[in-house]
This record gives sequence, structure tokens and C-alpha cells, in this order.
Amino acid sequence: MIRLLGTLRVKLDRALKVSTLQAIQEGLRRGGTFNFSDELAGAGRASGLPRHRHSLKTSNIGSLLANRLYGDVLRPAVGGARLLYENTLGTPGTASSEYETGRDEKRALLKAAQEQHPGALLGSEIVGSLAAPIPGLTATSLGAARCKGQGWEPALALSLGLEKAKI
Repeated sequence: MIRLLGTLRVKLDRALKVSTLQAIQEGLRRGGTFNFSDELAGAGRASGLPRHRHSLKTSNIGSLLANRLYGDVLRPAVGGARLLYENTLGTPGTASSEYETGRDEKRALLKAAQEQHPGALLGSEIVGSLAAPIPGLTATSLGAARCKGQGWEPALALSLGLEKAKI
């Protein structure tokens, strides 16, 4: 049974189609998070929160930005807290399995992007890693600006894996 599921997963990975634009987006995300995008995707899935806070069919830029911050900062922070709680108890539960599923899905997407659009992925990873330290350009710095002064510094620090948020 396990062998069958492994074979099925490999077939699904090969059938995954990635557009050039999607490969660039994933490369920017991967470079901007210094190759932690798969772990952040897993932590976001482990949170148990819905993927998007609002409908994406909105013309309000503020709502779109809030959606992005919710998905890139809040969900991984909540997922990280759930994983920390499960690991403290020593018994893996639903958060751990959801983390592994989300992480593996993101890795499969990145693998497909690497195979189908290697130049676009590599170039966008380099650009993303160079843009990450520039204030205001990445989701991390946008999230920090949004969280500043609202008492969310501990959640931001947890999502970034820092001991103390330097905002």
C-alpha cells in the first residue's frame, strides 16, 4: 500500500504543470525567504486557518495587501505555534501531518518549476534574495511594517524564527 502511494505521488509530481510566471513568483518567494518558502508553506498549512482571509475578487488594494500579510505572516506564525505545542508534548498530531503535507506540496511545485523553467526560477531566486534586505520590498518587511505598534511583534518573531523581532 505504501509503495502504491509513493508511486502515485511520483506520477502526480511529474504531471504538475507550472507556468513561467508561476515559476518566477515561486523563485522570488524562495529567494526572498532564503530558501524557507517550503517550510513556511508547511507552517501555514499547519495553522488550520483558511488560505485567504477575503475574496481575491476585490479592487481594494488594502484588502489584497491584508490577504497577502495574512497568508505570509499570520498563518505561518499560528502554524509554528501549533507545531511548537505538539513538539513540546512529544506527540505529533494533525499540525505535524498538515505541515509535512504542505511542505511536500510546495517542494513538488518547486521541483516542477525547476524542471520546466530552470532559468526563470534561478533568476527570480537571485533577485528575491537580493531584494530581501531592502526595507519595504518583501512580504517580511511589509508584514513587519503592518505589525509594528500593534502588539504583534512576538507573532512576527515566531513566523520569522527570530528570538526578538527587530522592527
